[in-house]
Amino acid sequence: PKKKIKWWMIAIAVIVLLAGVTSFRESVLKIIHPEAANYSALSLVIISVAVLVKVFLGRYVKNRGEKLSSESLVASGTDALFDAVISLSTLLAAVVSLIWGLSIEGYLGVVISVIILKAGLEILLESLSSIIGARVDRDLSVLLKRTIATYDGVNGAYDLVLHRYGPEKTIGSVHVEVPDHMTAREIHRLSHRIMEDIYRDFGITLTVGIYAANTENAFAAEMRRKASEIAVSHKGVLQLHGFYLEERDNRVSFDLVVAFGSDTEHIFSEICEELKVIYPDYTFYINPDVDYSD
Repeated sequence: PKKKIKWWMIAIAVIVLLAGVTSFRESVLKIIHPEAANYSALSLVIISVAVLVKVFLGRYVKNRGEKLSSESLVASGTDALFDAVISLSTLLAAVVSLIWGLSIEGYLGVVISVIILKAGLEILLESLSSIIGARVDRDLSVLLKRTIATYDGVNGAYDLVLHRYGPEKTIGSVHVEVPDHMTAREIHRLSHRIMEDIYRDFGITLTVGIYAANTENAFAAEMRRKASEIAVSHKGVLQLHGFYLEERDNRVSFDLVVAFGSDTEHIFSEICEELKVIYPDYTFYINPDVDYSD
């Protein structure tokens, strides 16, 4: 059903764009080949009534759509409002013609056509974004991460991904960094508290993943600081997280978020080489990561 609604919105957007193109074409023709308009009192009354009815209908449908979170109703209301604008421009042109004898239908039509085309394009882009997918709202992303980071035992929140399924259902996942001395029971309690609170406060069903952090090893803490310093010195590196040192086999792993279009393989190779110079007895594993929310 949701997919059908999106295609219905695209159909509305196409109708609006076609109306804009047709109006623009006719307006340009009127400017090139002006014709004397003949307005009767009856026609002006009919146009006036049509404007009032379309404004009322458009506002009502659009408001209902916003209350019901129905994008198709919002688009339909917008379409009706633009019909009212077209009729109003006709009425305005008639008044100017009757009072001052000027023919401005074509010029008014061009202005209105551009506005309609802009609105149609916005509806189309919004509909396509809903189908293809769009980045998470940044303010919501920052708020969620900050909220999750306030829990006792959470050192940071990363890798937030959200998916919308209709106006009222959002699911997603996030990774939290916790001390490596926490037990499975403690992690279970913490992750469930986060999931329950986020659902209650934001209406989002969230799955919580875990990064372990070396919290009782001063050497690991210093290595992480040095790795972060080296990583962010490279152009294109946005963030290092998920750092963990396995002391038993001298294995170090961490995630790196890099900017779109960066030469990831070259950057990772250089960072590994620089770290190996400082820590020759350790093996480094870098996981390429993408920040979908910021």
